[in-house]
Amino acid sequence: MLTEIEPNTLYELYVKTDCGLGFTSAWVGPVTAYTGLTHTMQKTGTETVTTCNMMIYDDGGATGDYSSSCNSTLVIMPETQGAFVHITGFSDNEGGSYTVYDYLDIYDGVGTSGTKLARYAGHNDQIVDVLSESGPLAIYFKSDGSGNYSGFELLAECVIINCQAPKNVTVSDITATSA
Repeated sequence: MLTEIEPNTLYELYVKTDCGLGFTSAWVGPVTAYTGLTHTMQKTGTETVTTCNMMIYDDGGATGDYSSSCNSTLVIMPETQGAFVHITGFSDNEGGSYTVYDYLDIYDGVGTSGTKLARYAGHNDQIVDVLSESGPLAIYFKSDGSGNYSGFELLAECVIINCQAPKNVTVSDITATSA
């Protein structure tokens, strides 16, 4: 039992066995645990969630492998007005194969008709880091039915970009090559 942990936090845990008589096994991990809301994508169809902190898994869930023949979309709407959805995590499609039969696409906006911001396919442990351009993001996951593999875990967070334009800009010391 772990205590004194923070809410809405992703932890990487390492575990070893106490074998007795002072002996222990090798460390195993990391095993991840998220202390906030989680969502497991459907195998097929489209769904929408409104959130600012949520761990998202393929249909296999936090500890399972995704199913064959997945074809699903998850739209993530920021629950804070003016916020942008930021997705981080990893995708482990195809178990190391360099084919693109199974893939994870991330689109800007509320569906797959917006700008495709990223595709993750066919590589082990790809680091996912995508920020929406308009606020919401759509995650599209497709598997071809030829097998199932360890999938993905993605953390969706809201980011408010508060970038003020410069004020009182002036130009001085003008030369032929600088200002």
